[in-house]
Amino acid sequence: MRFSDELAKIKDLHSHSAVNAHARIRDLLDPDSFVETDTFLGTDTPGEGVITGFGVIDGRAVFVYVHDFELLCGALGEKQAEKIAKTIEKAASTGTPILGIINSNGARIAEGIQAVAGYGRMIKAAVAASGQVPHILTIDGVAAGAMALFAECADVVIMQADATLSVAAPSVVRTMKNSTAAAKAGTAALTAGNAQEADALMKAVLSYLPDNNLSPAMTENSDDLNRLCDSFTALAGTVFDVHAVLNELADDRKFTELYVDYAPEMVTALTSVGGTSVGIVGNNYIINNGKITAAAAKKAAGFMRLCDAFGLPIITLADTEGFISDGLAEEAGFAKDAAKLVFAYAEASVAKITVILTHAIGSGLLAMVSRALGADMIYAWAGAEIGPMTADTALSFMAPELLQKLDDPITQRPALAEKYAQEHMTALAAAQSGSIDEPIDPAYTRRYIASALQSLYDKRPATPKKSNMPL
Repeated sequence: MRFSDELAKIKDLHSHSAVNAHARIRDLLDPDSFVETDTFLGTDTPGEGVITGFGVIDGRAVFVYVHDFELLCGALGEKQAEKIAKTIEKAASTGTPILGIINSNGARIAEGIQAVAGYGRMIKAAVAASGQVPHILTIDGVAAGAMALFAECADVVIMQADATLSVAAPSVVRTMKNSTAAAKAGTAALTAGNAQEADALMKAVLSYLPDNNLSPAMTENSDDLNRLCDSFTALAGTVFDVHAVLNELADDRKFTELYVDYAPEMVTALTSVGGTSVGIVGNNYIINNGKITAAAAKKAAGFMRLCDAFGLPIITLADTEGFISDGLAEEAGFAKDAAKLVFAYAEASVAKITVILTHAIGSGLLAMVSRALGADMIYAWAGAEIGPMTADTALSFMAPELLQKLDDPITQRPALAEKYAQEHMTALAAAQSGSIDEPIDPAYTRRYIASALQSLYDKRPATPKKSNMPL
C-alpha cells in the first residue's frame, strides 16, 4: 500500500512541474536526453523554482539549470540555490560544460538571510568552476539583484531581446539594463531575438569550446586547409572592415563574434582554422584607424583570458596606429585599462599567432604584435607599415634637417614621409630586424595560420601560478 501511495504522490508532483521550463530544456537538448536531478528537493515548493539535471547537446554531455518563472517568479531561496550550486559542482568535478537559463526576480524575501547565503553558495561554485569547465547562460527574462552578480560569473552571457539585468531591485525599473544597453556596456556577450535564437547561440559558442580545460578544442568542418584567400590581395594597402578578413580565415566561413556592440574598434570572435578552435582578436581600422580605447583594451583582455583558460590559440589581426591619445581618457585612468591588454597577452600561455594586416604603429605594435610579450609566430602582409611611430612623426624626430630644406613643406612632406616608410617601415625591414617571422602574400594568410597552428599544437603551458591582473 505504501508503494502505491508514494508512487501516486510522485506522479502528482510531476504533473505540477514547470511546463515552460521543461519545454525550454527539451528545445535546447538532444531529444530524450534530459535526466532531471533533485526533482523533489524542498518541501514548500515542488522543484524550488528551478529545474536541474544533465543531458546531451550535439552528442556532448552537459549539465543544465533552468529557472521556473511560473513559481514565485523564479525567486531564489536556499534550496533553489543548493540545486544550482550542486549542479555546477557536479559539472566541474566531471569536466562537463554548464548551460544555464535564468529568469529570476530576485530573492525570496521571506527567507531573509538564508536566501542571501544561497547566492553566496552559487557564486562560490561558479567561481570554483571558472576556467575549469565552460559556463554559458542565457537570461530569458530577468536577472535581478544578486542573480545579476551570479550571471556575470559565467564565461558567456546571452540575453534575449526583452530580458533585463541589474543589481538593483526589480522594482527599480528605470535602472534595469535591457539587452541592448547590456550589449553596449559589455555586460552581455550576445543578444538573441527569442528563445530559439538564444539556444542556437549557446550551441554555437559551445561548439568552439572544449568540455573542460584539459580537453582539446577541435571542430568538424568541410573546408580546405590550403584554401587561398584571394580577396586579401585587393584589401592590402586599403582601408577595410576586419570582418572581411575574419570571414575568409574561418573554416567554412563561420564564426561567432562576442561583444559586437561593445568597443567595435576591437573585434573578438570564436571560430576554427584547419579544424582547431581559436579565438581571434582584431583591430578594426575603419574605426578611428584601429586605435585602442580603454573599452577595447578591456574587451580584448577579457576575451584572451577566456581563450587561455580553455586552451584556445589566440590569433591576433593587428591593424592599428596605437592607443588612443585623449586627455580625458588619461584622466579616467586609461593607463590602467591599457595595461589589462598587455598583461593578458603576456600572461596567456596558449599558442599566439599574429598577422599584421596594414598597420602596426607605436604602442599598438607592442600591444598587438610583440614577440617580447610572447607571440609565437608573427607574419605581416607585404606592404604593411610597421614602426614605433608614423612615418610623418618619425621624420620630425629623426630627420628635421630634411624638412627644413623643403621648398614647399605642405605639398612635399607627404612624399618624403612615404619614402621614409618604404625604406624603414616595411614588412621586409621588420623581418630583417627579426621583429617578425615572415612577410607574406596576403592570399596565403590562412595557409600560414593553419600550418603555424599545427606546429604549435603541442605547446605546453608554463607552470600555473597566481597573478594580479590590473583590474
